[in-house]
Amino acid sequence: MKHVLFSLLLIPFLAGSAWGFDGTLHLMLDNDFIVRTDDDYTSGLGLGWVSAPADNWQDVEGFTWLADFNERLPLVNSRRGRTSGVTVDLVHLMYTPDNIKVAEPDPNDRPYAGVIFLGLGAHQLDEKRADEWEFIFGHVGPDTGVDDFQAWVHDVIGANEPQGWEHQVGNEMLVNLSYDRRWRLLQTPLARQTWGSDLIAGNLIMLGNMRTSLVADLTWRVGYALPYGFGRTSTRLATEGYQAPCEAEPTWGGHASLGLAGEAVLHDVTLDGRLFAEDNIQISREPFIFRLISSANFHYQRLYLGFQFITASPTFKESSHYHHYARFSIGWRFY
Repeated sequence: MKHVLFSLLLIPFLAGSAWGFDGTLHLMLDNDFIVRTDDDYTSGLGLGWVSAPADNWQDVEGFTWLADFNERLPLVNSRRGRTSGVTVDLVHLMYTPDNIKVAEPDPNDRPYAGVIFLGLGAHQLDEKRADEWEFIFGHVGPDTGVDDFQAWVHDVIGANEPQGWEHQVGNEMLVNLSYDRRWRLLQTPLARQTWGSDLIAGNLIMLGNMRTSLVADLTWRVGYALPYGFGRTSTRLATEGYQAPCEAEPTWGGHASLGLAGEAVLHDVTLDGRLFAEDNIQISREPFIFRLISSANFHYQRLYLGFQFITASPTFKESSHYHHYARFSIGWRFY
């Protein structure tokens, strides 16, 4: 099972490189090593593909087989004159307690958990608004191989070997559905051609046995040649989505951003345990989480680079400290 799940990481490469479709391939890494910690949401790795902008669903290269389905999606198809696209994301997420040197679980700390999933999204956007549905199919538990992956990484870098993975959240298949809407509330004139800024608001609804929550966020961006896309809230761990500029944008550009996100959480498989089985978890999940996100981003011709620093409020009541982690992203546009 582990080998099968990890082999799924090849899908975006096959979809983009081998088949020759136009789009953007991107790699994201979330990690808390920048603040010298190794706990809570400690690592995320995402590999994804964003199709090139298309005038309609039938013109999305490689995904015409989804056109009829996408045309029936509610909310996404409510406006005319928008560009359409599809995203494919393969993601692995790792969660650990504060002290990984002890084998017995601490009843006042979060459990070990490993998640791997495939996300398939359909989006439409214009200058003012972006809408996206995403369908997620994944797995939590030992079969993900996340425990072996952390042990291997720690062996390579000479860090402490994690001792408590035998007490991780158990195996369960995951199915999640999300809807993301984002608005560009304000934008200075010619912000996509020269220096300028914009203000973007967003709402995200997630429903499923991986995570069920409601998110609201606000992001201010300032820089040169701001991207046409809207981005995704940092709540969507290790993923980006429709970040690629359109072909008419300047050869280079860069911007900084500052964002605030609030999330009401009803279910989190890494804290509440499995929905259809019982895990021995004694902590109490926080119903509300807040995140502060700062970032620096740069693009030159087909290359895209990004760095984010995220500070998150405690995710469970027994924790008293804020969690910090960084996100590094790199992308290459094939058109």
